Amino acid sequence: MAKGGSCQLNTNKGKRVRRMRDPVQVLNPLCEHSKVSAYRYERLYRILFNEEMFFIAYQRKYANQGNMTPGADGRTVDRMSINRIQKLVASLRDESYQPHPARRVYIPKKNGKKRPLGIPSFEDKLVQEVVYMILEAIYEGQFEDTSHGFRPNRSCHTALRDIKVTFKGTRWFIEGDIKGFFDNINHSVMIDILRERISDERSCDHREQKANLPFLPSKGRTEFLGTKNTNLLPTNRIVWRAESFALRLRFPSPG
Repeated sequence: MAKGGSCQLNTNKGKRVRRMRDPVQVLNPLCEHSKVSAYRYERLYRILFNEEMFFIAYQRKYANQGNMTPGADGRTVDRMSINRIQKLVASLRDESYQPHPARRVYIPKKNGKKRPLGIPSFEDKLVQEVVYMILEAIYEGQFEDTSHGFRPNRSCHTALRDIKVTFKGTRWFIEGDIKGFFDNINHSVMIDILRERISDERSCDHREQKANLPFLPSKGRTEFLGTKNTNLLPTNRIVWRAESFALRLRFPSPG
């Protein structure tokens, strides 16, 4: 089922695997209410008990070369097994799950500066991916059609194509940038925006717990600033709020 080659989990032969609800059947009802802004989602946390969701998450993540880089727990995707996933789900069910601090490294940017990058443990990556799938189903239908950043089947290329087809000129351009976006994002604002659509405190509390996790830099100093640059959907939601505000503005013509 995974793209780019075969995807195999250690199935621990002889151990019985319980089949869960199909992820498509789980996510489709969420998508159906996405465009209804007044709709409030409930009981989302229990989706994290579905092992099938984690199998899909594994299929999406396993081929990335970065998964052979150890997280703060020293483990990688190597020897990932159904047993590991079942233990992860069990910890989510009894709420004993504690994400590991992300290991922070710095990668060079074109301007000579360095960009901070958080490397979570592989188990945490799986949880992130499942949460991402849930949030994508909730919010994707509500984003503006003119929004192309960090969305499925959209990119700079689709934005340029739309401009070529629909652009008829303008008197105004608005350019905005948040310096060090992932380092400086306000966690409380992010969680409050999620609560506008999600009436499930277990889900929001879990999201808030992850948002406030520390980083473990190579120098051994623990940092709590910012959020990990894998939190694209919640941050995309903040950008969407700014875009929606800009679209409602009415500017007078220049004198």
